[in-house]
Amino acid sequence: MIKKIFGVLLCMMFVAGNCLAMTFSEPVKLGHLFSTPRGGFVFKGEHSNNGKFISYINRNEKVYEKGIAIFGEGEDALYVYYDDNKKLNVTFGSKDENNSFTLNNHMIEQFCDVWKIETDSELVLYPINIFGGSWGSSNWIILGKRSDGAFVKYIEAFDIRKKYFANPRYVDCNKIFTQGNSIIIGYKYFYPQNEHNGEFRFKWDDKAQWFGVEQVVY
Repeated sequence: MIKKIFGVLLCMMFVAGNCLAMTFSEPVKLGHLFSTPRGGFVFKGEHSNNGKFISYINRNEKVYEKGIAIFGEGEDALYVYYDDNKKLNVTFGSKDENNSFTLNNHMIEQFCDVWKIETDSELVLYPINIFGGSWGSSNWIILGKRSDGAFVKYIEAFDIRKKYFANPRYVDCNKIFTQGNSIIIGYKYFYPQNEHNGEFRFKWDDKAQWFGVEQVVY
């Protein structure tokens, strides 16, 4: 009888532990930005932008030289600090620029998509997908705002690519979705000798307060 009760308690603890696992919402695209060949930045989907307007592109898209663009509203707003004279140093983060991350040496010369993932805790995640520039192909960076307001860079897919592939510039990280407490980034490896598709699965670890990584090859 005691063994049965103990077994039931273990099952209840296991179920409760699973219920407490963090759950991620599906990624929602907030907008994008890119720098133009003639200079300046173009934004789409931002809530506000105090930058210096310098011209138009495609008749209706404004080009800005320097300023701060904000994606989203309220406490979870993502601030983007940009300067046409410093294209290699676009900064993403909070209202306090010191609590933000500069993407050093990764030029936003083609396109940069900005996404958001909410959780059932106070953690908010911001996947940023950069195309072109020094990446060689598309690349995901995932920033997060913790419950204390601090911004953290959790994932940089280019570093993951270097870990798993001898030729990381032949890896195109092309899609993102969530599953429970995991972020999944699909990829295509187009190196001639070993072309294939696969996924990097980033599972949240509550104890470590960080993401693990698993590669799945199709």
